[in-house]
Amino acid sequence: MKKTLFLLITLLSASLYLSAQVDAKAIEILDKATKDIKSATFTNTDFTMHINNAQNKASQKMQGNIRTHKEKMMINTAFAEILYDGKFQYVYLKEANELTISEANAEELKQFNPTYVLNTYKKNYRIPQPAIVVENNQQVYSIDLYPENKNETYFRINIKIRIDKNQIVNISTFEKSGITTSIELTKMNVNASLLASDFIFDAKKYPKAEIIDLR
Repeated sequence: MKKTLFLLITLLSASLYLSAQVDAKAIEILDKATKDIKSATFTNTDFTMHINNAQNKASQKMQGNIRTHKEKMMINTAFAEILYDGKFQYVYLKEANELTISEANAEELKQFNPTYVLNTYKKNYRIPQPAIVVENNQQVYSIDLYPENKNETYFRINIKIRIDKNQIVNISTFEKSGITTSIELTKMNVNASLLASDFIFDAKKYPKAEIIDLR
């Protein structure tokens, strides 16, 4: 479960990195699609995540929600909750009733926050000319991102943007290990009705949880 959580956080963030060697049309499309997200105080996004392993033919599906406020974020799935309050990271595993608290690397967590990454997407990737494809009876731009750092664990990221609404609808990461992780953004609300206090840890929510404090 913890590995799946790591994949989720990484994909929701690192997968939105883009590159210095880029096609001008691709950058124009991405700028339009991310304009509101980058300027939003709060975001609230529902997603469905698919993980497929080509080696053992295994697959996994998970639904969840991510909310962001500047560098802070909350992720909620059926089996776990993650909160980063700007200083500490709280990971609650529901089935185990286990809460781990750690002092996360601030720079690393900035990369885990998609709104932060969207502000840095013109670095680190080569982006060729976008393609136009049809998915779910809708025309979408399909934009591939190839990391300039050959030591990355993945070799390609694909972002799909619905043409008529300038909305990101899917993000997929293709790993060298044969694992493909795809996130379908089913609903995104920028400038969502959230409060800064929503991103403050409340121990009262977990009265019987086993606490593992690594601070």
